[in-house]
Amino acid sequence: MKAAIIIFSTITTVHAQLAISPYVGLNSTRMNDTYGYINGGNYFLAGADVEYEVPSKDSDRKLRIAIGSGVSYLRNGFYSSNAFSLSFINSYRQTITDLSMVYWQAPLLVRFNWQPFTLIEDWKVFAGGGAVFNFLQKAQMREEYTEVFYSADALAPPPSHIHFSDDQNVTPYAVRQSVFTRFELGMKYKKMHLSYRVSVSKADLYFSGIEDHWQVPAEYSDYIQRYAASGKIKEKHAEIIIGYRLGKLR
Repeated sequence: MKAAIIIFSTITTVHAQLAISPYVGLNSTRMNDTYGYINGGNYFLAGADVEYEVPSKDSDRKLRIAIGSGVSYLRNGFYSSNAFSLSFINSYRQTITDLSMVYWQAPLLVRFNWQPFTLIEDWKVFAGGGAVFNFLQKAQMREEYTEVFYSADALAPPPSHIHFSDDQNVTPYAVRQSVFTRFELGMKYKKMHLSYRVSVSKADLYFSGIEDHWQVPAEYSDYIQRYAASGKIKEKHAEIIIGYRLGKLR
């Protein structure tokens, strides 16, 4: 009988400290280049956070530690279109890089929940950090390079041009599992929570070996040249999340 009471008490305590929060949000993905990160577009994401608050003997404690995890589904990518007109050599150039990816993500975070005002129990702020494990499901890339050479002389021959393009499923060349570091900052009001979080890849995410199969030659490929200039391909995700807590976490 005592064992049953202990088990029931333990389950009740864990349940009281556990919260599940489905959420939706907006992701802004950036890719690195020589001078920093270039914006690649905004993407919708959805998922659910699971948070376990570490029990404390002090029930009135205003700063509490929690462990967070969960799962999210993200369709993101990178899109860049650049055009150059070089009048001194009478040429016009355009490059397009369009990369789309599908991820499943699982974070593991330490979070600090703080109730700044004693009389406002329903409002809390939090900050956290940790790692996000990314599982790539699919990567598709399209690239185009076009350059037109012309002359201002009316008697000159018609303009000439070069053009390369390719569009492939590049998943076989991709890093399928990767780790991102994450930092987050947010607030909770009653069962709603709003947060801003930033994640940065740790490993090189370059599509290794793609240059041997890509129809855009390396010297004309923006993606390959970006890798050659930086030494690696990295992603940076900035996200705004809004969620609704289902559990009874304080």
